[in-house]
Amino acid sequence: MTLNTILHDDELEPAQRLITDLYQTGVDALIVQDMGVLEMDIPPIELHASTQCDIRSVEKAKFLSDAGFTQIVLARELNLNQIRDIRQATDATIEFFIHGALCVAYSGQCNISHAQTGRSANRGDCSQACRLPYTLKDDQGRVVAFEKHLLSDERQRPDGQPGGTDRRGRAILQN
Repeated sequence: MTLNTILHDDELEPAQRLITDLYQTGVDALIVQDMGVLEMDIPPIELHASTQCDIRSVEKAKFLSDAGFTQIVLARELNLNQIRDIRQATDATIEFFIHGALCVAYSGQCNISHAQTGRSANRGDCSQACRLPYTLKDDQGRVVAFEKHLLSDERQRPDGQPGGTDRRGRAILQN
């Protein structure tokens, strides 16, 4: 079960009750982002650290493993060498993405959506503002780029959906 969002103070007590209810119904693990869960009085349910925890380093992975997380989902931005280094340094089960939407921000650290629309990507309500075309002007007000996808690689398939091929003909797919 996922509890994969930042919790506000007024949500901590209801979240604690929800976790207890989930445990009592047989849920065996929770994917979580908010470290406040570690401070809660909850039953002995297995904790998995979400990609939203921004796990990009050996140190962060070791911290989470030491804190009791049995599985950690690495940040999407890591390369294979970084994944290998983290795997060798922790006893936790490692999970990582090999396909899916790539964001301009580090996992769990995006504030663009909230700044522009009040909708928080860190609470599961991303407006995907980084995927929109923007016009960039220099300090003199001259247009440097007009209506370009400056924060994402938005190549379009013929049906208008994200994706396509790169200059070598390799498939590029985004959700």
